Amino acid sequence: MRAVEWFIAWRYLFSRERGALVSLITFISVAGVAVGVGALIVVIGVMDGADDQLLGRIANLYPHVRVVDSREGDHPIDQALLERLRAHPLVERAEPVYERQTLLQSSGEETRQPLIRLIGTDTIGHDSLFRIDDDNAKRTYRIPDGELFAGMVLLSQIGTMPGQELVLTATNPHRGAAAPIFKKIRIPVSAYFKTGIFEFDASTAFVSRATFAELYRMQPGSA
Repeated sequence: MRAVEWFIAWRYLFSRERGALVSLITFISVAGVAVGVGALIVVIGVMDGADDQLLGRIANLYPHVRVVDSREGDHPIDQALLERLRAHPLVERAEPVYERQTLLQSSGEETRQPLIRLIGTDTIGHDSLFRIDDDNAKRTYRIPDGELFAGMVLLSQIGTMPGQELVLTATNPHRGAAAPIFKKIRIPVSAYFKTGIFEFDASTAFVSRATFAELYRMQPGSA
């Protein structure tokens, strides 16, 4: 059968009964189809690779499963549940994490206060829940108490560089004699990160759990 197929193809491509113009048109048509199919294969391969890379980056920036207490207020961390999660064979890492929307402002300036996603965790990087590692060095950074790690895009938008101070304002006011009182703390920017995901870099900052608890007046060991 293979010989028959080649015979038919050869007759159509190199038939002596047709003129040279017809053969040229045939070659151009075949080449066009080949180029089109090749381009389609390349585009599909590139898109699949881009999707895998993008999904991998996003998956590294966010914990895959979140366990949240449905009760209002702050409650002690359930150590028994935490140990059960860590012991599960399909769980790679489980850690208590604080997260709330927080107002951020440049220190000493009346600038706009963007609402950011503030995360309280003690470590970021390769060996943590948030695998932020822009140079692929597979390093783990411990966040010191009283310091801030912020996205490079976020710092650029508010005109702040590492080493300068920012003001964090808690979004849960406490009752005062005349008006609600919002807790504020001044905190230096110790480092910045760049993940390549614009939305994450423009709206996320990290502090230690102790600093987060101080800002939101949380009891030690609560979540």
